[in-house]
Amino acid sequence: AKRALEEEITEKNVAIEVLGESEVKIIVSQFRQLLINLVSNSIKFSDKERIHITIQNKIVKGTDIAQEQGILSDRLYSKITVSDNGVGFDPRFRDRIFEVFQRLHDKKFEGTGIGLAIVKKIVENHKGHIMADGEVNVGATFTLYIPY
Repeated sequence: AKRALEEEITEKNVAIEVLGESEVKIIVSQFRQLLINLVSNSIKFSDKERIHITIQNKIVKGTDIAQEQGILSDRLYSKITVSDNGVGFDPRFRDRIFEVFQRLHDKKFEGTGIGLAIVKKIVENHKGHIMADGEVNVGATFTLYIPY
């Protein structure tokens, strides 16, 4: 994903920090697209001089996860978070953010409105769950739970 976005990463002075366990049971090509979409959004939806993106993975028990639909308490999950210090979004829209053609920002930020819908579909393809949290002018965090 870093190679695919190398030009934008260099041009926008982006720092990407990768933390945690590295093993995740995924379909590599799909997950590469997922990371490209999330990192690309972090870059696109920032007006900071220094963009900081953190990608972290850790293994958690289903019992340690708020009981979201589809999370099984007797399973292990890779909890992957992608956080940034960008423009964020109003938390009221956290459920709508994954809808096709849904755009939360004005025309200042270009986009098609399909990137996060694709991300959600890839997570669902992995029998996982995704959540979004944001705060205006502070940043956004996407949390994915993928069965381990």
